[in-house]
Amino acid sequence: MPEVGLGIGRSLYISGTVEREVLYWYNATGTRYLTSEEVAQQERKQREKLAAKLRELGIDPDSI
Repeated sequence: MPEVGLGIGRSLYISGTVEREVLYWYNATGTRYLTSEEVAQQERKQREKLAAKLRELGIDPDSI
């Protein structure tokens, strides 16, 4: 859909032992948009890294 800069493509989705082909949205340059679950997972990892860094500096992230 060049009018809105979106495309639809297929890709393999793996969750545990389940493997299936699914449709994803892509931008005009061919980069796949992340699903809400993937975004949440990235944010969770980022928070965990930040919390670990704060602990290294002697700061309890749960007290902030």
